[in-house]
Amino acid sequence: MYKMPKAFFNWCVKEEYLIESPMNKVELPKTTKKVLNKFTIEDVQKMINAFTTKIPI
Repeated sequence: MYKMPKAFFNWCVKEEYLIESPMNKVELPKTTKKVLNKFTIEDVQKMINAFTTKIPI
């Protein structure tokens, strides 16, 4: 979400509409990274057991 204005102003500089991007002076907010839950051994075993090489008719 925050990268769009920065990308736009960088494009404006590249295309020589602006001399310098005003976003260079803006510090972007830090966002928290989401940590994904790990698969349990049971989850992995269920995925392996669900796999089949049979072709449906």
